[in-house]
Amino acid sequence: MSWARAAIATFLIGSLVLLGALLYAPYILPPPGTTSAQRIETLTVIVTILGLGIGVFVFALLVIAVWKFRAGAKRPDHRVARPKVEDKRLEFWWTLIPTLILITILLLSWVVIYEIDRPDRDPDYTVRVIGHQWYWEFRYPDNSSTISTLWIEEGKLVQIDVTSTDVIHSFYVPSFGVKIDAVPGRVNHQWITYPVAGNYSGQCAEFCGLAHAGMLITVVVFPEDPARDWGPPTAVAPPTHEFALTDAGIAPPQLSAEITQRLRLRVWNNGTTPHDLTFAAPWTGPQGVNLTTGPIPPGESAWLNFTADWTAGTTFSSTQPGDAALAGTATISTDLSTVYDLELYDDVTTFAIHPPTLRLPKNEKVYLRIWNNGTQGHNFYVGDPLGDKLDEIWGTGEYRWLVFRTGDDDVTASYWCNVPGHRDAGMEGELDVGRGGPPPAEREDSWLWFVALAAIILMALAFYGIAWNLRHRSFEDAPKP
Repeated sequence: MSWARAAIATFLIGSLVLLGALLYAPYILPPPGTTSAQRIETLTVIVTILGLGIGVFVFALLVIAVWKFRAGAKRPDHRVARPKVEDKRLEFWWTLIPTLILITILLLSWVVIYEIDRPDRDPDYTVRVIGHQWYWEFRYPDNSSTISTLWIEEGKLVQIDVTSTDVIHSFYVPSFGVKIDAVPGRVNHQWITYPVAGNYSGQCAEFCGLAHAGMLITVVVFPEDPARDWGPPTAVAPPTHEFALTDAGIAPPQLSAEITQRLRLRVWNNGTTPHDLTFAAPWTGPQGVNLTTGPIPPGESAWLNFTADWTAGTTFSSTQPGDAALAGTATISTDLSTVYDLELYDDVTTFAIHPPTLRLPKNEKVYLRIWNNGTQGHNFYVGDPLGDKLDEIWGTGEYRWLVFRTGDDDVTASYWCNVPGHRDAGMEGELDVGRGGPPPAEREDSWLWFVALAAIILMALAFYGIAWNLRHRSFEDAPKP
């Protein structure tokens, strides 16, 4: 086959693929369920039709020219002795028509953006959306939160305030017509609503690291429920602590919690003026935002939910004017002798865990604080017979807790980073409970090594074949009689 015929066939196949994608996209993509999504889909179809029409016209002219003026034996010579090199009418039209098309797209896009960025009514409530490496956190008005799944009531207009704690993410749910970046140190606003109950899928649409592909979103739109406007059905749980704010003080004035304990505080204002309950550093939320209920009107209550994830105590108080006497203290009740620090470290050539061996007491609740002091994302696994893990990969400079209870037996287990390649590079250690037990069995080579070797061999053969063809074959089309 000549290069001219190959070019024509490629163009025709590409045109058919684009046309099929345009015709069948409504059946493949999630159906638009909101006004914003419908407007975006309509604009996408219009722009695609315009682009496809322009592409077919331009490439058709190109194919005609290639076919008509191709060289070959017994081919007629269509060249003219004195070709026309200037046509002001033609130049006028090929300037005016693209300009009108671009102006049309600009106006249509401006109208759609204007409409979707301005809701037609005030939002019913606000949900804070926080991107982490690599999961989504949704915080509701009562300070409760869910991970990776957002729960909203059908028909409600919800404002989402989107931010990030580490790198840039992107909150994308196609059925809602929503795609908005989550940027550290910045809060972006958008509005979502859905008239039909159901489960709708989304994802992070900005590459954010090793586990980006697993950063999925599920939006659960539940039917109208007088008992709740947001959150899963199990969101209403009994409080772990209750506080009473009066005009004279806070009862009780003390709070004790274990490291990693999930606290659900219900705070009542039994005074005559608005009060709040606000925790000082280091018990603060993402990016140093204070943990606070906000002002609570007299006779009402508010919730404050968070995890006691710090090794130091703090103070809490009301920050309302004249409330200096309303203060208390929070302490960690965990025995800090049962807290062990581990460091995951890597540089260009070294992967290691410090310490490489760790001895734990028997029949104790232990707290492992695992720091990522390397340059890459890591996770953490503990092998059998203890068998525990932190499957989520987290970034450099951060730490995660792993809490478990050791048994009555002397055992030995390995611990390692399970990111592919890291354990084999040396990021592995040994954990002994009591005096330790039999050493863990040697690990067999992973079958992934054989897959990788086969892929390397196939790539080498492919490169060899391409190089041989470049050296020994001619790609010039010989004229046909």
